[in-house]
This record gives sequence, C-alpha cells and structure tokens, in this order.
Amino acid sequence: MNRVNQFLSELKSGTVTPEDVVNAEFLTKEERKYLLTEYNSFLEKRLQTSQIKKYSQDPIDKQTTIYTWGTDIADKTFSPIQPHTFAVFAGQTGGGKTAFSFDMAIKNAKNGHKVLYLSLEMTAQQIITRVARSYAGITKEMWRDKTLIADVQRTAYKRKVVELSNIENFEIYGFGKGKTPTLDAILDVIEANNPKLAFIDNMDLISLSNDKRLEHEQTVSRKIMNFTNEIQIPIILIHHIKKTKDKTMIESIRGSAKLTDDADAVYICSRKMNTEDNLTEEEKAQFLLIERKDREFGEGGIHKFYFNKGTFIDNFKGHDPFK
Repeated sequence: MNRVNQFLSELKSGTVTPEDVVNAEFLTKEERKYLLTEYNSFLEKRLQTSQIKKYSQDPIDKQTTIYTWGTDIADKTFSPIQPHTFAVFAGQTGGGKTAFSFDMAIKNAKNGHKVLYLSLEMTAQQIITRVARSYAGITKEMWRDKTLIADVQRTAYKRKVVELSNIENFEIYGFGKGKTPTLDAILDVIEANNPKLAFIDNMDLISLSNDKRLEHEQTVSRKIMNFTNEIQIPIILIHHIKKTKDKTMIESIRGSAKLTDDADAVYICSRKMNTEDNLTEEEKAQFLLIERKDREFGEGGIHKFYFNKGTFIDNFKGHDPFK
C-alpha cells in the first residue's frame, strides 16, 4: 500500500485528520487534493446511510442566495439571511428602522435579487418622496415653503425619484395609511409577487381580526415562521419597542415574547435622537444595528452605520442627520 492509500485508510478510520493531510509536507498538492476529495466522498456515503440524513443535499454543498446587509463590514458582522429566515427589526419611533430597511431592500435589488417592500402605513409614492427628500437635503422648513428649495436640491430630488421608480427587481407595495390588512392578505401579496426577499413595515398595523392583541401577535409570528419555512421567502418584519429605559435589549420589544421566540434573528435599531442635548454631528448621523438573537450561528453582532445622503455607510463623511 502506497503512502497516499495508507493516508486515506487512516483518514477513514479516524487515526489522522484532514488537517494532518494539509500539513503533511511529504504529500504533493495533487495528492492532498485527491485525499480530501476521496475523504469527502466517503463522508457523504456515510451520511446517506445514516439515520440523521435529512437533506437531499447537505447545506454546505448548496450555494444559497447571497444577500447584503448594506455594507461590506456589516456583511461580515451579521449572520447571512437564509431562504427560511424570519427576522425582526425593532426600534423606537423615528429610530431609523424604516430608513435602514428600505435602504437595505434597495441595495439587495441592485444586487440582482427580486425584493418586495410592503408598507402598511405609506403609499409607494410617499416612501419614494421621503427618501428623495432626505437625499436632496430638503428640510422641514423647505418642505413647508418650497420657494426655499434650491435649484440643485430640486434637481437632486427629482433625480432620486426617477432612480427609485426605475430600480429593476424592486417592488414597493404601499397599503397606505388608514388601511389595516390582515396577515393573510399580506402573505398573499408576497406569494403573488414571489420575491427573493420581503420586508413588512410594520407589525403594529397588521389587522387584529377577531383576536386579542396578545393572541394576535402570537398568530402573526407563528404564521410568518411557517410561511418562510414552507415558501422559502425570507421576511424581515419591522416592529416597535416599548418605552423602557434600556431600548437596546430584546426584552424591550413590544408585545408577546412569542414573536422573538419564533423569529430566527432579532435586531435592535438604535440611534441618538435629535431631541437629545449636545450631540455632535457624527452622533446625529450614527445608526446602530444590534443582533440580539441569531439562531443560525448562536452569536450576536453589532455594527455602527452612518446615514449619508439617504443611504447607510460604514464611515462618517460629514453632517447629514436623519430627516
């Protein structure tokens, strides 16, 4: 028996490890590749005959859709979104969760994934107006008296409206304020559009039907969890947090704990509000995304973004607070 076959036999018996193969200086590059390939085939055959075989293909051998969290650093920080992922984004009113999730949706669409953004409180036009206004730096005062809007701002605003209205693979479905769709109606819209990623903004505006609030939230979380598992369309649900002192913990999320139990991942959106005193320009632009639950990897993460011209980036580039 030559050295390669001897090594393969020892691999199969567990006497040596794959690391030993990689570190064996007496093996050529081709021999190492051969040994690892043969050993992987051996393991796959063992798995096929084992009682724990659950997959038609092992997940490590299957390339799933690669989504983005918006920046390169964030993609390395947070767990990858899987086809079955049910994630919750929670934050206080005005905390930037809608702006961040919408920006994340756009970036995934630009990466070639079909994305559906459902707003239960705004129409598609209202969402686009809000983002374009922020991009152009149009303040509340300017919006009240539009004669104060500079020509360059007006041009920037219109250019952003055109851009947002013509992004391929991106669909905005706005139910509009005053309408309270049921979860079944929302899931029907998602299934009919068949996106690769869907956002629902927000939990509080889903119709109660005949359930009490607590029972309603439990029903919503269980239905979304089952939907993502069966249809394999990941969903990010935007929600609010309670009026608590510490607004960064998972316990601060409003409503039933069943929601966070059913979710695969839970994220807290946090930023310093403009009403706080003595904030620096950098602090005003900061946005924290805190991963409080991660069923896939069992570890959390945190990343500091900066809001700049309607989008979220890794580094502070000047004053551009949320508008």
